[in-house]
Amino acid sequence: INKFFELIIKEWNFDILNVGEIIIGSPLHQAVTRPRASLIATRIERKDSIHWLIQLPQSFDDYLDSLTSKARRNAVYYSRKFAKEFPLRFEIVYRADQVDKFLLDGEQLNRLTYKWKLGQNLRADEANRQRYMWLANDGHLRCYIVYVDERPCAFMGGQLRDGVYLWETSGFDPQYEKSSPGTVL
Repeated sequence: INKFFELIIKEWNFDILNVGEIIIGSPLHQAVTRPRASLIATRIERKDSIHWLIQLPQSFDDYLDSLTSKARRNAVYYSRKFAKEFPLRFEIVYRADQVDKFLLDGEQLNRLTYKWKLGQNLRADEANRQRYMWLANDGHLRCYIVYVDERPCAFMGGQLRDGVYLWETSGFDPQYEKSSPGTVL
């Protein structure tokens, strides 16, 4: 990683290199923060990101059983309420032939959220298309989308690796905010 990073510094003409979120103490973090005369490492963010790791049971019913009684009641209540109020369809996106539609619907929803203005965008562009196609073909893509009257209402995108779901992005149509579509999803 150090050799690769040195090559980047030597060969590329850049003013800023954003490496995104990296694990503190990882080899990439060590390479990026290693003192160099020609480079200043800094963080430009609003606040630290929080990543939760939750060990999920084998089934949704087992998941509900693992919750406190209050959390279980709320999850069931919001799910039933949402399904009663609106004609719903849930879709799990994991195949390459589903990627284009997910990205188009996801971008449409994401443009309605505050995240869009912050630059946390899910775009239906070629870079995302290639990345999501690669994840799908590799068997790691796991995205979820709920439709109300066949219109996208809420989405969540990520990947599944070695039994761990890596949540990356989500959003919902604010007109359904009181019905908690993100929680239901």
